Amino acid sequence: MKVDRKSAALLIALTIALAEAFAVLHLVLVQYSDLQARYRYIEERVSKLEEAENRPLRVYSAAFRSVVTVEAVRGDGAAMQGSGFVFRRDGSVVTSFHVVANASSITVVFFDETRSNAVLVGGDVYTDIAVIRCEGLPESAEPLALGNSSSLKVGETVYAVGSPCGLSASLSVGVVSGVGRLIQLADLGFPYPQAAYAVADVVQFEATVAPGSSGSPILNGDCEVVGVVFAMREHGIAFAVSSDIARRVIAGIIANGRYDHPWIGIGYQPDYVGGMKVLYVFPGSPAERTGLREGDVITAVDGHRVRTAADLITFIEKFRSPGDVIVLTVDREGLSHLMQLQLGARP
Repeated sequence: MKVDRKSAALLIALTIALAEAFAVLHLVLVQYSDLQARYRYIEERVSKLEEAENRPLRVYSAAFRSVVTVEAVRGDGAAMQGSGFVFRRDGSVVTSFHVVANASSITVVFFDETRSNAVLVGGDVYTDIAVIRCEGLPESAEPLALGNSSSLKVGETVYAVGSPCGLSASLSVGVVSGVGRLIQLADLGFPYPQAAYAVADVVQFEATVAPGSSGSPILNGDCEVVGVVFAMREHGIAFAVSSDIARRVIAGIIANGRYDHPWIGIGYQPDYVGGMKVLYVFPGSPAERTGLREGDVITAVDGHRVRTAADLITFIEKFRSPGDVIVLTVDREGLSHLMQLQLGARP
């Protein structure tokens, strides 16, 4: 078949035009796909910004009906006031122990001004946590769930809902500024016997909290309780018992009316780095029965490294109970020893 030059030229031109058209179409499709990806990215960023902007409202809306004001009158007539939150539908409310200790009467005030008499189930002086039980709850006062405080990160936003200065259902938005703190109760002005001990695994956060906030829950973005406020310092720094510790304390109080902390029975150097340095051993304590001595340095517990006293105290507070046997790695005069110790209950 013979093709003339004019037809061949036309065919070539058509082929080139089609190739160029396909190239342009491909470029358009690539650019369109890129624009779609950028649009989705911008859409996601806007959604996240909107979510972050609305989160305080969402958390507060989910929590405020479950947060209460606790009023107590002591036997000497002194009036006390704090905060708390509904823990169970049976009327169990978590609050601060110092608010209800030695109280002759306890009243819980709910978000709708409903008032209910309450009785003390029990408390723990070392974490300032107490459980009280109300005679009744408003239908919409749902229990707040305890979250996982171990997942908290410095810089994360938290929300405290309580009754600062008696102003019920107030919201404070803050930032976690420290986790895993070991807070000496003596440094916070607590009296003996608390002053001889420390609270482990404390959540430090910065928010506007005031007297009356003790017992307030601090909540994460999922409206889970990740801490219970127990102390405030100046400059907006506050401390909360972590939910990991609070969960154990609350369960013990509900079951037995008290919580028994695991106890080794030593005094230690708080600022020592490289282990837990023993300064003295309590007579009759588990430490004495095990053979720990002044000057010993505990460098590991059950295979977990102990860099400071906080590491050991936090480990046994979170994962061990009185009666449990732990294995300590102890440096003594340049030699390493393994010692088994059966934990006692803090006297």
